[in-house]
Amino acid sequence: MLYAILLMQIFVGQSESSENTVEKLSLAEKLFPAAELVWSKTFEGKMTDFAIAEKSGHIVIGAVKDLKGWVYLFSPDGKLLWTKENDKHSKIKECAGVGVAISDNGETTVVQWGGDYEEVQVYDITGEKLYTHKHGMSTVAVAVSPGGGYIKHARLFDKTGKKIVLGDILKGLPIEKLRHRIEYKNGTYSPYIYRDINFTFVSEKEIAVLLDSVLYFYSFPEGKLKWKSKELDGDGKITVEGRYILVSGDREVYLYDKEGRLIWEKRLDKKLYSHAVAFSRDKKNIGIYGLPGKRRVILFDLTTGKIEVSTHELESKVSLPKLLLLANKVLLSGYTGGQTSDEMKGYCTYIMNFDDNWNIVSESWEKGLIFGTSTSPLIGVYESDATGETESGYDEGVFGYENSTVFTINILKIRD
Repeated sequence: MLYAILLMQIFVGQSESSENTVEKLSLAEKLFPAAELVWSKTFEGKMTDFAIAEKSGHIVIGAVKDLKGWVYLFSPDGKLLWTKENDKHSKIKECAGVGVAISDNGETTVVQWGGDYEEVQVYDITGEKLYTHKHGMSTVAVAVSPGGGYIKHARLFDKTGKKIVLGDILKGLPIEKLRHRIEYKNGTYSPYIYRDINFTFVSEKEIAVLLDSVLYFYSFPEGKLKWKSKELDGDGKITVEGRYILVSGDREVYLYDKEGRLIWEKRLDKKLYSHAVAFSRDKKNIGIYGLPGKRRVILFDLTTGKIEVSTHELESKVSLPKLLLLANKVLLSGYTGGQTSDEMKGYCTYIMNFDDNWNIVSESWEKGLIFGTSTSPLIGVYESDATGETESGYDEGVFGYENSTVFTINILKIRD
């Protein structure tokens, strides 16, 4: 999510939605000329986060302007269902940023207000607040389970706000292998188990846990162990798509199905650190972006694990991008910071076009962002009036160059 980086800096960005429908902007027309424009709306200020419900197509948008924050929830056809404002709906009086997440069915929306502290709220589709929780400042982005029943943040809660401690319910998990810390209590120091577990939701009733180089698959919230993997080459990132579970470790990439069968594994020539993973919309490929010192895209055949593409070092300077794989096209959308010329500072997309034999035909930059996943029914295209220029001439914070006063979101149906 964009907000995971945004929280590292306090940035200045009243954000009001305009109900006036506008024509498709140039980026939507250029990248998706045959797409159906479902709806389009223009907002004041600067967008800080955006999410599409994977199954239903609901859209949630976070925005700020002049230390005021807004969250908008739209139906798939563009009807505004509700709006939340920090000064009316939270205790944060000056909003520096807002992150959002939404369940696959569109029933549960999570709002992460940021200011002098952090407040996480959960709303249902009618706009009723289910719970609110005050946190210290955190760079952990909010996430919600597919059915909307559980919220993952710095901690795990159900949607009513009840705290869930995974280490207490996951049967057979080697809790003793979690890292230890020293706790100061009653005048003495004593060791305790730090229950920071690397996990992700596979479905509303299943989770995958990666601990001490082993992948565990549990029923949830019962905590019954269904299967566990062999020892893997280090820990890493868990990515779930349909019946597939991908683990991208230090050098190895493993693909499992939900029944625990190892479909394939591949060893890479460079270590993976911070990286983005995406499945293609045609369900034929898996893409990984981001190797230290050599920013490149690797595309794997989903069925066999064969590496179809390992690009040269890219000119892309996008930080922690959203990766989207379309037919013969790879899109990297994110924030460029002060690493590029003024006209490309801020929110940008790096575009690679391939021919049918996976040769790169063209590479280009565009101002704006593309949002979507392999299963989302809609694609979001963001553009703004940001210039990338500042009064001082220096980079004024991580998100300082997205100095927009107005932005437009186009929602499209595309043909892959």
